[in-house]
Formats: sequence, structure tokens, C-alpha cells
Amino acid sequence: MDGFAAGGITTRLTGMAFFAAAAILFSSLAILRPAQIGSVRPGSMPPLRTGVAECASCGMTIEDTRFAAGRLVKSASDKATPLLYDDLGCMLDADRANEGGEAQKRYVQDFSGTGWIDAKRAWFVFDAQKNRTPMSSGIVAFREKPAVGAMTFDQIREARHAYMKAKYGGE
Repeated sequence: MDGFAAGGITTRLTGMAFFAAAAILFSSLAILRPAQIGSVRPGSMPPLRTGVAECASCGMTIEDTRFAAGRLVKSASDKATPLLYDDLGCMLDADRANEGGEAQKRYVQDFSGTGWIDAKRAWFVFDAQKNRTPMSSGIVAFREKPAVGAMTFDQIREARHAYMKAKYGGE
């Protein structure tokens, strides 16, 4: 059989007709959902492209989204520019040093895999021996409080600073 049955009529899409049908379909998607095609809502982080996106701090490719983080920093044109990080430790260190500019908002990936979370609403677990993260920070984030001892963003920021100061010295 050369085609498919549609209402009792057998039809065959030729090469040109197939491309025309595909063009109409994709055009209708662009009309119906323009905000979701190639753009990001202002004040939010872009989707992570594993194996493509690079850490703004260390330059490593982001391979595992469970450990990723991001900051929206004010650019010269007053737009919020997203900076991505492969490890929460990279983001916390960059944030402390204001690398790339002062952060307007910070986001972390839920270790459980539910996507971006506002860092101020996330819970953090810090265990350098148990949590094997890309840059060995040992910090993971969760949408829901996972256990006793989980920290808020402000607590993890201070704990990271104290850890790095004890390990490497300096301020």
C-alpha cells in the first residue's frame, strides 16, 4: 500500500507535500506559543543544555544538572544576564566575589530532578565526603527539606565561606 486511509480516500504525501505540511505545522506552533520558542521569561533561568553549557566560573561543561546553579546578573544594558555553574560551590564563590556582576537573583537545580528553584527557597546539604559533585564542593540543593541539618541559602553561603577560608586561608 502506497499511502494511508483518510476518510475512505487513500492518500500519499509526496516529498514536497510532506515539507509543506511540516512547514504549516511548525508555523502554527510559532503563532500559538511564541514565548516558548527560543526565549526565556525575564527573571528566570534558561533550560540547561547538558554537554553544551559551560560553567561561568571554572569553564567545565555542565554534564549533570543535579549539581548546577545559576545567577542572574545585571548587564551593561540593564538586562538580567544568566550565568550558569556546574557546581553549587562555583556559584557561591562567584557570588561572593561578584564575578560577572552583582546577582539580582540566584537559582539552583533540585537534586531530585524537578528543575530550577529560587535559591532563597531551597534547602542545602553540605557533605564533601558523601556528595560527589563536579568540583568536589559536596553541596546539593533540594526543593523540599530533606533531613535535619539541611541549611538555608544564607547558611550554606556562610558555611561555604568558612570551609574555603579554613582550607585555603584568606578572606
